[in-house]
Amino acid sequence: MKVDRRDTWTQASVVTAMLLCCSLASAVDRIDSSASETAERQTSKATKSQNENNTRTVQRKPELVAMEVVAMQLVDEHLQELKGMLDQLRTRNPNHYRIAIRDLSRAAKRLENAKKRGEQLFEIEIELLKAQTHATLLTAKLKVNDNNPLRKELREATDRLVHAQINRAEFDVQIMTQRIEKAMQQLETAERLLETKKTNHEEDIEKTYRSFLNRVGLSADNPSDASP
Repeated sequence: MKVDRRDTWTQASVVTAMLLCCSLASAVDRIDSSASETAERQTSKATKSQNENNTRTVQRKPELVAMEVVAMQLVDEHLQELKGMLDQLRTRNPNHYRIAIRDLSRAAKRLENAKKRGEQLFEIEIELLKAQTHATLLTAKLKVNDNNPLRKELREATDRLVHAQINRAEFDVQIMTQRIEKAMQQLETAERLLETKKTNHEEDIEKTYRSFLNRVGLSADNPSDASP
C-alpha cells in the first residue's frame, strides 16, 4: 500500500476563491443599498446579461463540464456547505469558479485513490477534507464579518482539523510500522538462507560443478581425458 505523505489537502485556490466571493458579496450589498431604483434596474439587466455570457462561456468548455460532474458529486455527497458558494462563484467570477472546480475534482480523484487503498484511509481523508473545508469557509466569513461567535466556531473547526491531521499521521505510522515488520521478516529469512549457503558451500560447489558437466553430456566420475 502506497502511503500518501501529504498532511492536508492542497486547496489554496479554493480558499482564494471563497474569500473573493465573500468580499464581492459584501461589496454588492453596499452598492445595492445606496443605488437608485433606475440604477438598480440597469445594473441588474447588465449583470444578468454578463452572467448569461459567463455561463455560456463556462458551459462551452468540455473539460470543465467533465470536472464539474466529478466536483459536484463530491460536493453533493460530502461538502454540501460549498454548494451556495460555488453557485455565487459560477455567475460572479467564472475564472475563480474554474479554479475551484479544478481543485475539487482533484480532491475527488485523491479520495478515489484513497478508497482503492482501503476503507480506513478513505474515511480518514474524507474527514480531513471536510474539516479543512469547514475551517476555510469560516475564515472567509470572518473576512466579511469578524465577530466572536464566528471566531469560536473557527477555533472548534481548527481543533477538528488538527485531530484529522493527527489521525492521518497515525495511519502513516501504522503503515510504515507494518512495512518495517515485513522487512524485518524478509531480513531474517535472507540471513537464514545466507547461513545455509555458508554451511553447505562445499556440497553446493560439487552439485553445481556436476550440473555444468551434465549440460554438455559429460560425467564428473568418468572424464573423457582420463587414462583407461
